Amino acid sequence: MAVKDNQKTLHQDIREYFEGLEQGAIRELPEDVWKTEEERKHGRVEQREVRSVTDVGWLEGKGAWKDLKTIIQYRSWRNGIITDRYYISNADMSAMEFYQCIRGHWSIENRLHWRLDMVFGEDACKVSKGHAPENLNILRKVALSLLRAAQNPEYQSKKRMSGPKKRFIASLNPDYMFTVFFGK
Repeated sequence: MAVKDNQKTLHQDIREYFEGLEQGAIRELPEDVWKTEEERKHGRVEQREVRSVTDVGWLEGKGAWKDLKTIIQYRSWRNGIITDRYYISNADMSAMEFYQCIRGHWSIENRLHWRLDMVFGEDACKVSKGHAPENLNILRKVALSLLRAAQNPEYQSKKRMSGPKKRFIASLNPDYMFTVFFGK
């Protein structure tokens, strides 16, 4: 679970702990460190490092988090800018395994969010009362899934078609909309 500023004390304690490790002020607790190679993609130079600490008995308010076993620091360098994120976990994994979980979560989140925004303009939606935002989000995900599975409306064409274009054609052509909904 990500630890953010809305958990002030926990966030501050974990940040100060990892700063102490970096400065050499804390040495007695074991840590696991995993670092990626430097990557050059999309005009950026990136590198990531994950540190995990399993002895968290010193942590204030530890009892508020059921079965808390590990604190994690996820550090990334992008074009010389350092960003630190902090996590807590009840899992007993290595720093490399935490890295894979964190990256896996964000890749799914980014791909799905990007598609929802591109196909349905989700970020521009002004609906905010009651259960409506959650209900619309569920409906958008169902519709996105149906659009992905639907054939290209030009059956002879082997060319792939974007989600927004499929959505537009379905809005104009009732036969294609039927195909999207029922796969026939």
